[in-house]
Amino acid sequence: MRIIESVDLDTLQVHEKATNCNVKLGSYKMDQICPIAEFQINWVLLDDSELERIFLLGEFGKMTHNKTNRLIDVMDLLPDDTTKRIDERILSRNLDIRLQRNESLMIVATNIEDGPLTIIDGNHRAMNHFKKHNNIQDVPAYVCVHPNISRWPFVPRLARKQMMFRGKFQEAKAINSNKPYWKSEWFIKYGLAYWNDKVPPKGGNYWLNKLK
Repeated sequence: MRIIESVDLDTLQVHEKATNCNVKLGSYKMDQICPIAEFQINWVLLDDSELERIFLLGEFGKMTHNKTNRLIDVMDLLPDDTTKRIDERILSRNLDIRLQRNESLMIVATNIEDGPLTIIDGNHRAMNHFKKHNNIQDVPAYVCVHPNISRWPFVPRLARKQMMFRGKFQEAKAINSNKPYWKSEWFIKYGLAYWNDKVPPKGGNYWLNKLK
């Protein structure tokens, strides 16, 4: 991910208005959990190393294999007739959103450097771009960071768990800096429960690599 610039809330809201987005920052009671003035917002260009950690908004789970909500798991045939019509309309644009700031996705996260990235606006654009080009290199996005966003119910379940896992992992590193992670009480309590909850292998591998 290349961070191009830090932006203020006014800039983001201009983008929201220009794209007539449905899910705005702070909407659907998000602001009750994360006051929008507290978000750190950056305009970035994504790269393919982010694919493993990009999630679609909760309602799009039915369009992914095993309902993981991960962009990389989007199905070729979308099940819902309404979605198909929207999908066909967008595909007819011959969509390529790379480097186009006006097509920027809106993403929320607890941390910009690692951990899950949940798209709150631009889910259809992201799905169609990925299916057509099989990558997200140089796709623009506004990444909005707040430490409590995992408590927002529209964040997909797997993304929420990974956010929790990352937080506990950071705590464990600080507490058990001289102890192998697999011997720590934290890993026995949280880590094993995480792995035993039918986490998709690719998502699991991402976090397993983080623990090494």
